[in-house]
Amino acid sequence: MLPKATPAVDNEPVTTEAGRALRLLRATVLAGVVTVLGTVAHSLAGGRLPGATGFAVLLVLLVAGAAPLLARAASTRRLVALVVGGQTFVHAVLTATSGHAGDGVGASSPAPVVPTIPDSVLTSSHREGTLAELLHPQPAAGSGAGPTVPDWVLHLLADLQPAQLPMALAHLLAAVGVGWWLASGERALFVLLVLAAAPLLRLLAPAALPVAIGPVRAVRTAFRLRVVRREVLLSSSLARRGPPAPVLLAT
Repeated sequence: MLPKATPAVDNEPVTTEAGRALRLLRATVLAGVVTVLGTVAHSLAGGRLPGATGFAVLLVLLVAGAAPLLARAASTRRLVALVVGGQTFVHAVLTATSGHAGDGVGASSPAPVVPTIPDSVLTSSHREGTLAELLHPQPAAGSGAGPTVPDWVLHLLADLQPAQLPMALAHLLAAVGVGWWLASGERALFVLLVLAAAPLLRLLAPAALPVAIGPVRAVRTAFRLRVVRREVLLSSSLARRGPPAPVLLAT
């Protein structure tokens, strides 16, 4: 399906409305580039990667989110924003679903099989409770440590620390450069489609002209017949009565 286009002026983006197939193609290309950038950023930060199914679901989500925003030729600012936002989204999803190397190592250390029993417990005659309660005392009510913060939230918060600022700026500059590159390719693609569609329209115009002229001529003929018929009816309904001829001659 060829896009409906209007010519571009200077460096203005081509205001072209893309068809469904072209829109999905552009959204897929953008989602693929964003997925690669986000995956590289996640890997450089020591992150683990999901399987093929996880990447497929992530790609579908990115395509579904980008397709409505690519109905027309996107400006450079919009594409840069899509690349930066998409890369951040990919990094956050991979961090939440796959995590990083070393997550939960401290919490998974096994406890000794045979606990060490202090001598004071065995020799004391004033102990209260069972032996298990003395070895593993329970915290008092209301003195809990509170909810545990997930590791992926801690990693996302760590990425916002001042020590991670140079790496974050490097990823941001890379995303801006890729967005500008995609915008240049986007503009060139739409101009190419418009230039390719112009000769095709010139070839189809003469063939479609007689088809369009035929109904116009039929309408004109029917209109003329209707006008002539109305004139005949009007002329036949005219009253041709007047004074007698002798009266006219006398006057």
